[in-house]
Formats: sequence, structure tokens, C-alpha cells
Amino acid sequence: MQHRSMFKKHRSPIGSRPGTLVQMEEAVAPRIHLIDFSLENVEECDIEFNELDKLAQIRDRKSVTWVDIQGLGDIEVLRKVGDIFNIHPLALEDVINIPQRPKAEEYDNSVFIITCMITAPEVPSVEVEQISLFVGENYVVSFQERYGDVLEQVRTRIRQGKGPIRKSGADYLAYALMDAVIDAYYPVLEDLGEYLEELETKVIEHPTSEALQSIYCVRRELLVLRRSIFPQREVLSSMIRDQGVIFKESTTPYLRDCYDHCAQVIDVLETYREICSGLMDVYLSGLSNKMNEVMKVLTIIATIFIPLSFLAGIYGMNFEHMPELHYKWSYPLFWVMIVLVAGGMLLFFKKLGWLKADERGTLGSSEEEDS
Repeated sequence: MQHRSMFKKHRSPIGSRPGTLVQMEEAVAPRIHLIDFSLENVEECDIEFNELDKLAQIRDRKSVTWVDIQGLGDIEVLRKVGDIFNIHPLALEDVINIPQRPKAEEYDNSVFIITCMITAPEVPSVEVEQISLFVGENYVVSFQERYGDVLEQVRTRIRQGKGPIRKSGADYLAYALMDAVIDAYYPVLEDLGEYLEELETKVIEHPTSEALQSIYCVRRELLVLRRSIFPQREVLSSMIRDQGVIFKESTTPYLRDCYDHCAQVIDVLETYREICSGLMDVYLSGLSNKMNEVMKVLTIIATIFIPLSFLAGIYGMNFEHMPELHYKWSYPLFWVMIVLVAGGMLLFFKKLGWLKADERGTLGSSEEEDS
């Protein structure tokens, strides 16, 4: 099982000036995709690094513009995009220095939102990626760490004109992106739920050290999810409560629906954490029961051999006047006596229920038989 840090943050050098941008070593080169849409038409294209000036021209249109940037591997490109859309240096620093806690901050003419997108390429391991949104009056600029996301359905709705997305403004687009990110938690939680069911069966039937490692792995991933989703509920609550210039009153019902989805995810997540804690108790209980069964078998064997050892000890003494030693049938009679004693004790233990085998093939107790 691979171990990774629960919190490893990319940061500027200690004591550096606020707003300092430091490129990550593992960051990939940015890809800029533009979707500009209105009720009548949609314009979609990729923007090359030498074409960034086009963004300034598109920014002033009356249509809604979504600038989707995937990859944070070029500081100069990110800084130029920030200059075009008047992004505050501290906000741009939060885009680069990941991970940041989900939050929403309002500036003069825009709102800065940080949310966490999750994927699960291999259950139970999950990957968390920060998505930063800058929402203006008629534009949304999104920054992602890596290529690929869960936002393709939003792009499809824009292209096909489904729902109110092309009839609404940039605030509705920002809501749609946040809602897609939160809805992506559902399939991951479903996969984790199925994994927990299989793990529960394994822990009950075979409480091995591998099962214990699996429990710790799931608990670790659930903590990562909890740290990602809990602050997002606070963000949505503040956005609903504090109406600003960017997010209009008509978008509030959608934000409340997104808040409900977030609350549902948190409820399921807390349920899974309780299941994990219960599995740990089941594992320890199963381990204790297994040890008790082993000790019971050893006790029964030792109890049977105690009288046999006593008899063997008596007739192994070297006294001269032991009349049984001089009889012709002494040796066979001794073995008959040993068999009778051992058999009588086994029948006695069976009557007490100590030799009853349970479904796992181990010796059960009298309490298990009564229940």
C-alpha cells in the first residue's frame, strides 16, 4: 500500500513578497480552451500562447466567455491571463500554490472561488484537484492543475443549448461548474460504498492483517474527502447569504440546490466514516474471538491429557511392589482405561457444547449454541 502525505502544499519561499508566483516542478504546460456563447451561437477554439491578446477583445463582448486553462506549468502565461482579466496578485498566487482551502472571495469586479474536484482511478484511492474560478460580469476563467476534468457535460450543454445555461449569464455558468464538481462526488462515493460492503464481508469472515490495512486506507481517503467537501458547503452558504453584484438573485435557487447536493455528499461521507469505525471494532472483535477459539481448543486438549499424564506418571514410577505391573493384561488394560477416560471427557465436553462447530469451522461456545 502506497503512503502519501495528507497535506503537501506548494508554496512560495518563506519571507517572499505577497503575490509571488513560483512554478511547480511537476506542473504541466497550460492548455487554453475558449468557449464564447450567447443565446444564438457558440464559438469554441483553442488559444495559443501567442494569441492571448484575443482574450482581451473577447472579454469586452456582451456574450458569456469561458476561458478554461488546464495546466499550471507556465508562470508568464498565467500572469498575462491575470493581467487581461484584472485578477488580483494574491488570488493568482492561490491558483499556483496548491492546495488551498475551498473559499469564495469578492473583489471589485469579480468573485474568486476555489473548489475541489475528485476522481477515483482506483478505488479506494481518490485524487483531489483544485479548480479555481474567476467570475466576472460576462466571463468565467477556470484554472485546473492537470488535463482532464468532470466538466464535459457542462460543455455539451453549452454546445447543444440544453437548459437555461445559454440564456443566463456568467454567474449561472459558475454555478454549473461548481454543481458538476460536486455531483462528481456521487459515483466516487458509490464505488467506496461497494468497496466497504466487500470489506465488511472480508472482515467478518477472515479478519486478516490485509483487511486491517484496507480499513486504514479507506479511512485515510475518507478524511481526504471530508477535508475537500466540508469547506465547499461553507462557500455555498456564504454565496447564498451574501448577494453581490456578480451573482444575481435569479441564480440563488440553483446555488441552494447545489448546497443540498453538498449536504447529501457530507451525510453519506459521515455514514461511511462510521462504517469504517464499526469495521475496526468488528476486526478487533473477530481477532479476539479467533484467539479465544484457539485458546479453547488448546485448553480442551490440555484438559484431556491431564488425567492421561497422571495415569502415565503413576505407572511410570519405579516402585517394586506395584501389583498391576505383574499382570499379563496390564498393558492392554492401561490403554483401554486411557481411551475410556479420553472418550468420556470428549463426550462430556460435547454435552456442554464446547465441541460444536460454527459456520466458520471453528469450535463454538455453549452461549453460541443457546443463541
